[in-house]
Amino acid sequence: MSLRIVSVLLIFSFLSACVSQIATIDEHVSSYIGKPISQVQELYLTPQRASIGFFESKVFAWSEEQKKFENGDTLYSYTNPYKDCVINWVADKNNIIISGSYLGDGCG
Repeated sequence: MSLRIVSVLLIFSFLSACVSQIATIDEHVSSYIGKPISQVQELYLTPQRASIGFFESKVFAWSEEQKKFENGDTLYSYTNPYKDCVINWVADKNNIIISGSYLGDGCG
């Protein structure tokens, strides 16, 4: 194989992996819409082993912040202590998730 073909294949593989990660975080966030916030709290607040680098992993839990809105909804923000990633969930008065979003380059 020529060097040009190998280069094109490597670039294509990299781009495919990036698009796949973006779709994965979007699917993750949308999969919790309509579910109780307690499911998200259990997932993010339970310490677990996670990769924080190429050859490094740590056991950690995400940090949680809550902000109550006047209409009774609550914003739950979960921050990864090792990566640039914050995942936000809005739950209604019944603690059911009505929306979600993420912010940061480390979320993918």
